[in-house]
Amino acid sequence: MIFIYTYYNFPCFIKQKFLTYILFNDKIYVKIVYNKNIDKCENINFAKYIKKDEGRYEKNILRAILIALLITQMWIIFGFSGQNGDESGSISRKITEGVTKNISSIQNLEKEEKERVLKKIEHIIRKLAHFSLYAVIGILLMSLMSTYKIKQKNRILVSGSIGLLYAISDEVHQAFIPGRGPQIGDVGIDFCGVVVEMCIVLLSISFYTNKRVKRKNHT
Repeated sequence: MIFIYTYYNFPCFIKQKFLTYILFNDKIYVKIVYNKNIDKCENINFAKYIKKDEGRYEKNILRAILIALLITQMWIIFGFSGQNGDESGSISRKITEGVTKNISSIQNLEKEEKERVLKKIEHIIRKLAHFSLYAVIGILLMSLMSTYKIKQKNRILVSGSIGLLYAISDEVHQAFIPGRGPQIGDVGIDFCGVVVEMCIVLLSISFYTNKRVKRKNHT
């Protein structure tokens, strides 16, 4: 827990500077920043200056967490893309068989027909996996950009650009993996996952902000 203390009863020569006392683990750290705008000592409200720093540390911690999660998710995607064709296909097939094992209408089909249906379902599952993995990227990117005081269009542009570039780099990576290859369609699916979740994050933030404003107006 970080406690920020502001003191008002300093002598005139000290009041010409900002003093923010941060108490952390029983140690006192003093940050002094010269304020050129303060020419007089009378009736100085330090709170209006110090208030700008409130929440900064919490935001930095949140950003660090989001960046760590984003890097982890990118590493997970990189790992999946690094699997050769046989390894990737084996995982997809196991998931497909697990999903369909209790569906009697599929299990009762003749062998050839069953295999054809399973391949279609496997293809859908692979594309849903693409969408889902990049949906997480979209959530983390938009959440991270929302912690910065920049224009909304710039948040969207930066988040979307990073998501798209990573999707492209992911397909380029697969070009060097045996049994795999780049597919433009997969880039489109990946980017759709990013954009959809970006929109959900924006709507969630907008809803929360409007709700907080309404609650504030009623009090």
